[in-house]
Amino acid sequence: MVCGWAIATQQGMGQQLGSVSGHVTCGDTQRPARFANVMLLGVPKGAPQTPPNPNADAATIKAAMNSAMDAVNVVQTQTGMDGSYTAANVAPGDYYLFASVPGYVQPSATVQAAMDAGADVTKALPGVAIVHVSGEGGASADITVERGGAVTGHVLWDDGSPAAKAIVTVVSTKASDKKLPQGFGMLGNAGGLGGGVISFSDDLGQYRVAGLATGEYLVKVTMVVRSNFAMQRGVMNMAGLGADKPLVAYVPGSFHKSGAKPVTVTAGQEQSGEDVTIGLTGTHSVSGRVVSAEDGHGLNAGAVELTDASDNDLVRGAAVDASGNFMVGFVPAGTYNLTATGGADTQPSKNKPTGIVRFTMPETVRSYEDGKQSVVVGDTDVVGLSIAVQPSKNVKPGVNLNDLLKQ
Repeated sequence: MVCGWAIATQQGMGQQLGSVSGHVTCGDTQRPARFANVMLLGVPKGAPQTPPNPNADAATIKAAMNSAMDAVNVVQTQTGMDGSYTAANVAPGDYYLFASVPGYVQPSATVQAAMDAGADVTKALPGVAIVHVSGEGGASADITVERGGAVTGHVLWDDGSPAAKAIVTVVSTKASDKKLPQGFGMLGNAGGLGGGVISFSDDLGQYRVAGLATGEYLVKVTMVVRSNFAMQRGVMNMAGLGADKPLVAYVPGSFHKSGAKPVTVTAGQEQSGEDVTIGLTGTHSVSGRVVSAEDGHGLNAGAVELTDASDNDLVRGAAVDASGNFMVGFVPAGTYNLTATGGADTQPSKNKPTGIVRFTMPETVRSYEDGKQSVVVGDTDVVGLSIAVQPSKNVKPGVNLNDLLKQ
C-alpha cells in the first residue's frame, strides 16, 4: 500500500486536484527502489520566501511564517515493493520531483549544489525533474536514483576515548553561503529525505555519512556540551536549551575550518579512516559578568559570544545566569571579539500559559544594547571580565512561543 501526506495551500483549495505516478529505480542495480520516499515540491513563483526577522515581534513573525507556508506546495508518498508510487490529491501546478533512498545521492544535496553553482530555484534545476500537474488527468514520471559515496571514521577525545553522540556532517568545499529557501528545507526533514548526509557517532565513536555525490568535502563534527530542559505541571521551560554553543571540530582535529583536511569522495565508493580528534587539552574558559552601565547590577537574561578575530567560523558562547554571570568553556588560544547580546532584566510572566503545548516565558522589564570588547586567550583561563551595557530606549519583548502557537 502506498501512503502519503500533503500540505495544501490556500491557493489549491476548491481546485480540481490531479495525481502523479511512476517508478523509482536504483541506477547501479536497475532494481526497484522499495519504500523510497517520493516528494513533489511546488516550483516557487517569483522570489522564494525568506525567513522572518528573528528580532521582530510575535505577530510579525507569525504573519511571515503563515505567508511562507501559504506559498508551499508539498505532497509526499512512498514507493511499493515494485518501486511504483502514486501521489494523489495534487493541486495543479509545476513541481520538482525528488526521490530519496538511503545510500543514494540525496535531494537536498542536489539542490544545494545547483544553488552553489548559481542556479535559479524558480526555474529548472540540473538533475531535478519537473512535472506538470493539471486537474484533467494523471501525470507520469519515473525517477532514477544514483548510488552516492560514503565517508567513515571515528570521533575521539584527545585521550583516545570515543566521543559518542557527536553530530557529523559533510560539507562541500565549494559550498557557498546560500541557504535552501523555505519550502526546500523540507527536503531535509520530511519523511527522512536528506537523512543520508548527516550521521551520529555511536558508543564506539564510529560514524558513517552516506549518499554523497562525487566531490571534495570537509567533515564537520558538532558536539552539544550543555543543555537543560524542564517540564513541570505540563509547562515547559526551554531557557536552558542550547545554553552553550556546541563544540565544532573538523577532520583531522582542527577547531578552525581553515585547518580542515579536504576529503575526496567518489560516487559509489567508501572513503574510510577519516578520524577526528576533539582536542580539549590546551583550551581555556572565559568568564565574567554582564552588568548594567547605570548601576552595575547583573542582567538575568542575555548571552555572550566569542568570535575568533581571524576566523568568523570559530564561535564559542554561553548564556548568562540569573545574576548576569557567564562562563564560556573550551576556548582555544587566540584573540576574540566578545559580544554580549539580548541583555535584559526580566521577571516571571503574570499570564498563565494555556493550551496543550505550554511554555513558561519571562516578561522583559528592560532591554539593553549590545556590548563589545576584545579578549585575548593565552595559556590560562580568563576570569573577572565585566561587560557594561547601556539600557535601550525601547523594551524588546522578544518572541513568546505561546503567542506563536495561538490560532
